[in-house]
Amino acid sequence: MPQNGIRMEGIEAISKGLASCPNLQTLDLQDNTCTESGSRAVAESLKSWPDLRTLNLSDCLLSPKGGVALATALKDGRCTKLETLKVQYGEWDHRAINILAEAIKDKLPNLTTLELNGNRADPEDECITNVRDALESHEHGDALDELDDMEEYDEEEAEREEEEAEVKRGDASDEEEEEEEKEKESKIAAKVNDKLEDAADSLAELMGKMSVGDK
Repeated sequence: MPQNGIRMEGIEAISKGLASCPNLQTLDLQDNTCTESGSRAVAESLKSWPDLRTLNLSDCLLSPKGGVALATALKDGRCTKLETLKVQYGEWDHRAINILAEAIKDKLPNLTTLELNGNRADPEDECITNVRDALESHEHGDALDELDDMEEYDEEEAEREEEEAEVKRGDASDEEEEEEEKEKESKIAAKVNDKLEDAADSLAELMGKMSVGDK
């Protein structure tokens, strides 16, 4: 499902739906929009896919915290058969990459293709060295792609982006609550209207009977 304009709500729904497919081998969501919430949804479902071979989340705006969630799920999960992991331009920083290195060393012995380019770390950073060493421990030293377009990690910028994301999540939550309240009010109004119509019908019927009796 690459390049389908799927937003985080859709990613969440897809992940939850596919969680009931334990034989899933390939998940390709490249160039959609995950952000943190979508990344967490995928991370939560990873434990349901023990046969997963390919996971492509490149160009999905995974977010720094989303990257940590995904890397942690790979470290703690059951995807030991994973052969290809693509998370290019995913806003991962040293935190997620270090956790990924641990995941590769302990849980991903079959990983032969890893695309990390475009994330937030220098190719000479310790976290990248840890990834290379982890791959080498399984004799897959050539698995890592060329890191020629990495972003410089800016802690202040990362914190600011995370704060903005939290504000957006809060706004979205407020909007959902408003919609739910409006829906409740609409249902109540509909019930009241139905009761008024029933009362009017009953009154009309009673008046009709009284008119017949008078005659």
